[in-house]
Amino acid sequence: MGDQFRGFDDAEDIPGSALEFPRSRALYEAVGLHRDYLLVETYRKKSPLGEPAQEILVVDVSCDGVPPSNSVGIDFTERLALCVPKDPQALIEVLALRRGFPLLMHQNSILPDAAPSLCLYQEPPRSVARTWTAPSFLKRIQYWLEHSARGTLHAADQPVEQLFFVSPFELVLPWNFDALRDNPNMYFWVARGLDRPGGGVTLFLEGSTTAKAERTASVVNLTLPKVVHGRVESDCGTLGQLADALSAKGINLLDELTSAVQARVTPGIEASKDDPQTVLMLHVPVCRAEGEYPSKVVQRAYLIKTGILKLGEALGALYTLKQQDNVTRYYEELKTGFSAPPAKAEWRGQSVFPMEVLRCVDRAAARFQSGVAPEGPSGTLVGAGALGSALLDMWTRSGWGEWSIIDNDHIKPHNLVRHQADSSLIGASKAEAAVIQVDRVMQGATKAKAIHADACDLSEQKSVEALQSSTLVVDASTTLDYPRLASSRDDVGRHVSVFVTPSASAAVLLLEDANRKLRLRTLEAQYYRSMLSEEWGRNGALPVAETFPW
Repeated sequence: MGDQFRGFDDAEDIPGSALEFPRSRALYEAVGLHRDYLLVETYRKKSPLGEPAQEILVVDVSCDGVPPSNSVGIDFTERLALCVPKDPQALIEVLALRRGFPLLMHQNSILPDAAPSLCLYQEPPRSVARTWTAPSFLKRIQYWLEHSARGTLHAADQPVEQLFFVSPFELVLPWNFDALRDNPNMYFWVARGLDRPGGGVTLFLEGSTTAKAERTASVVNLTLPKVVHGRVESDCGTLGQLADALSAKGINLLDELTSAVQARVTPGIEASKDDPQTVLMLHVPVCRAEGEYPSKVVQRAYLIKTGILKLGEALGALYTLKQQDNVTRYYEELKTGFSAPPAKAEWRGQSVFPMEVLRCVDRAAARFQSGVAPEGPSGTLVGAGALGSALLDMWTRSGWGEWSIIDNDHIKPHNLVRHQADSSLIGASKAEAAVIQVDRVMQGATKAKAIHADACDLSEQKSVEALQSSTLVVDASTTLDYPRLASSRDDVGRHVSVFVTPSASAAVLLLEDANRKLRLRTLEAQYYRSMLSEEWGRNGALPVAETFPW
């Protein structure tokens, strides 16, 4: 194709009439009928087994809507390759073959020096395949070229672009990472989770005041200057590549990282105190246009297989000095008065492992994701059986309330049919099992207290204190004893009784008023009266829209 255009050295030239794939033939016919498209060449790529794997149509496409001398550098006529895979459910890749075609937003991830790949769809491949036609595909290519040339391809109501393509590797932070990070006695390490189907891996950043020397990692947090969103960058394999990608967005990573390392290191620290790894956490505010307030903060983590001291030495931020005690120590020039070390470049080749950043939810995040506004009560749950444990699990996952759980029973094998506990908790107190489940879900973000006791036993001081200090007490004991006892006490919080009817076809909730003028024993009597006198009582179940006059 000449030096102006990229070619296909690993593909055989074939006549257009020899195309075999249905979508290739449809495009061949559509290009022949379209006044703006000209077929240049057709190719076929084969699999290692010699079978056709991909068919390629090279076309010249002209767009009347591309402004002349546009700022991004798209020409009126561009040469593209329509790469059709054999799999009919896979997307057709569109490559820009002109050398010098601009790298813009809404392009797919590519290898260095490869042909730019146009990102034509937001929808998943399955949705695209459902409505795909060759004429609409050609029209969509022109739409991409024209709106990219005008700078209008990214809609005003569309979220800002991310900085990097999504990595298959994830780093999960604890919900209280900020507090742990500020603790000078905290040690961190990266633990590997299970490998996911598709090649992804989930890693966990864990912290403890007890060091694990063979696994510890220095955590470097960098909040970088805000950037205007633009082209999504491919994953960076080295620190130098990451610095170059950020430099294109106006960020000097070397200066930022040097300052952070020097601020973290105490002059004279022994080399033996270095960690085996460093976790570099980047926080980058992203705005839609220059001067605007950031729309979001992008987080990205990089695992570096060297400690912060050796990294600082490679950056030229630190240097070593072997002292009389034969111990090598690290120093930083500005704090020691020694001459500055020469500039170094070996840091650019330092391998980095890119990871998406996720964070375990705390109560506030759980409420936000659940659409729950109030924090919920400081309450007590009486009865942690099948119904009580299910309610507590839902409240925990939605971040609503902090609970004391009163129950004097324990988990038996038959409880697992409906109880939230699993087989590892057989034999445990139901109250303790409930607290363990809360901790498993929220990892300490929600506090729960277990009280192994009979709530009707007023000699149990812990139970009485919990009932008296609670703003809401939920009775899920499914007994008559406790709600009637609670109705006689003035020193406990507002009560609500919940139970499932014997037929299991309805659930009942009896809620006292805020001032406890109508208590559970009165509400219970009214419920029985309505069940006996109303039509719905014959079936032992409430109709969906049934309400009581009180």
